[in-house]
Amino acid sequence: MKRKTYLLLPVLLLLSCFLPMLIFRLQDWHDTQKVYPFEQIYITSEITKKYPIISEIYASFYTQGENTDTDNQYLLDFSPAFPKEQEPYADIKSLYEQEVCTLIKKNILTDRLVNNEDNLYTIDFGTLLLRNRHLYNLSQIFSIEGTKVVSTSFDLLKESKKIIALEISNEAVDFLTKEDCKEIMYAMIQYLGLEEIEDWSYSENGYESYTAKLQLYCEIRNYGEGYSNFQTGVIPLGQHSLNNIKIKSAR
Repeated sequence: MKRKTYLLLPVLLLLSCFLPMLIFRLQDWHDTQKVYPFEQIYITSEITKKYPIISEIYASFYTQGENTDTDNQYLLDFSPAFPKEQEPYADIKSLYEQEVCTLIKKNILTDRLVNNEDNLYTIDFGTLLLRNRHLYNLSQIFSIEGTKVVSTSFDLLKESKKIIALEISNEAVDFLTKEDCKEIMYAMIQYLGLEEIEDWSYSENGYESYTAKLQLYCEIRNYGEGYSNFQTGVIPLGQHSLNNIKIKSAR
């Protein structure tokens, strides 16, 4: 009897050690097999009726990567485009010129940031892309000298005809500060016509509104080589974090 007891003791010890681990692994496996429904952020119909641009911002964000029938990109001479497409794309080019001028007037951008030397902003080259059914993108590369790339990129909503995101890389970005970013974000709120929403609040992640479920971000990234990169725009709340951003210029 004692011999059986001695034989069972190691078995019981092994079970006491490995059984809890086995149970935990079974629980983990069970949890990974679950399907968790994604709870979409709820926006009241009242605010979307008053500010239709909010719905379009959400639609453009959540259809990123969507295939479209006209997802070709055209140089701005439109020579690859079919004749029936050339006129609409020319209109979009003019709309971009108008909206960038508006951003300059509202002190969101400067002539220096957009590589403009004239009083009137014009677009003579670049690539125009229909990113998805809600959003156009205009990209321009002005020069490449080693790691120093001078470029701009603008996202424009099709229906609201507003620029909701931009990215710029050039020497002028190095002169922007955190305070500049704060002012730029609030000026973007005004440009988008959303300044009457009362609960805009400023935090380390930008301006946020829980009523509109939107977030304004602005960041200056320095990768150590080449020119710094400036980005600003509006996206659904909680989709952008500035925690790891390093501001090169702190003036």
